[in-house]
Amino acid sequence: MRATPLILLAFFITAGLLFSATGLCSDLPKFYKEREFGRIITLLEGLPDTAQNEESYTYLALSYTQKRDYEKAKGVLLKLLALDPDYHVYRIKYDLDFSIVLEKTDLRKKLDSFQSGTVLARHFIQGHEVVQTSHGTYFYWNGVRIFLTNELSVAQAGFVDSDTIYYLGHSLKKKNRKASQTLYFYSGKERRLLKEIPLEGSLEAIRIEGDSQILVQTTKGYWVVDTGSWDRTRLKNEK
Repeated sequence: MRATPLILLAFFITAGLLFSATGLCSDLPKFYKEREFGRIITLLEGLPDTAQNEESYTYLALSYTQKRDYEKAKGVLLKLLALDPDYHVYRIKYDLDFSIVLEKTDLRKKLDSFQSGTVLARHFIQGHEVVQTSHGTYFYWNGVRIFLTNELSVAQAGFVDSDTIYYLGHSLKKKNRKASQTLYFYSGKERRLLKEIPLEGSLEAIRIEGDSQILVQTTKGYWVVDTGSWDRTRLKNEK
């Protein structure tokens, strides 16, 4: 059976929409940088949801925001939240460009309903977060979500430098519940665990000394950790 003109037209329209969703994304940062917000809206707002992705939704929401159409920006952000709730709740709060949308609409009230899993603990460190949920522990750093672990309870966290954090944890596995606490050092820039140091006793204090040393005090004594080699040296146990 020969294809009718209407069927062919429908095919090419659909193919064009799908091509737009994948092919346009490489141009969106350029259009946005050149402040062509109307062009981005024209290109993206007619695409079906099946032809959208996280990047296209983000630039569409940003463009609506720049055009001060905050309700339309909110509608797109709600679709973005549905794709990856945990990450985009953080991303929307982190991105200053969306602060006006939170202020001018009721989006802020809706954010918590998108959090998947139960938040068990939250540690704020210089504008970033280490969040322990029932699904695992995550490091939210410079607008990026990094999975850390789903086997630890994190009791404390902080920065060693602008790219590196430490967090204090103990195992959630039943057989390890009596194990001592462990200090973990993680690089956000390198996306990897740098070192884990089992502690003797419970942590009482930790202090960053300059660019290369960390002083650790536990109930069993004092240690100096060298952040270059990650070697540790025990100090005389005096208070």
